[in-house]
Amino acid sequence: MRAKEEWAPTDDGHGTASSWSLAYAPTEAGSTVALAVRVATSDPDAAVCVTEAMTTALS
Repeated sequence: MRAKEEWAPTDDGHGTASSWSLAYAPTEAGSTVALAVRVATSDPDAAVCVTEAMTTALS
């Protein structure tokens, strides 16, 4: 597994602070990618918005 060790700061476009990290591993069928996001808020609605934004960006 190869990983980006640093968490890169960003926001969701609505001012919710977050950071992301990317890891990947080669597999027989190509590659497996794991994307992790940290959300700097305790607001569950903001966490949902960040998750939806990441899903949209990756699709």
